Amino acid sequence: MNSENLESVELSERLHLNYSGVIEIHPTETWDQIRLKLKSCNEKFVRKEPTINDRLLYELHCMSCHTLDGNKKIGPGFADLRTRKRTVTRDGRSDIVTTDEQYVRESILQPQAAIVRGYEKPNRMVDIRKTLNKKQIGALMKFFIELKPKE
Repeated sequence: MNSENLESVELSERLHLNYSGVIEIHPTETWDQIRLKLKSCNEKFVRKEPTINDRLLYELHCMSCHTLDGNKKIGPGFADLRTRKRTVTRDGRSDIVTTDEQYVRESILQPQAAIVRGYEKPNRMVDIRKTLNKKQIGALMKFFIELKPKE
């Protein structure tokens, strides 16, 4: 951790900041807190190029509603996405779809087109096209399509 931009660092009781700026976490800890107070800066940070890091895009835009491990949240999880079929409601009728690239694309770009069984409640997914550009959507699709099956 580069401390030249930090005004202060607050750590949970069992965390330790060593001499080289590394925060050491006790191996039995499952939850800790790190609070960094940054020095003020007169320069405004503007990202020149939006991120296309697929995992980061998932974490920023998808993980609050969708899991990678199969646990249920607001929206369907992505565990075993590439190796199974899903029962969906499409145009008021039940349909079984293969979770292939076409399905993933449709689910991202038109999230209300095929609603996965068990998620019919009116939690409408946001239109990701208003938030992400085409490169970012492509990176996100690639991330979901390349997910390894759960072991």
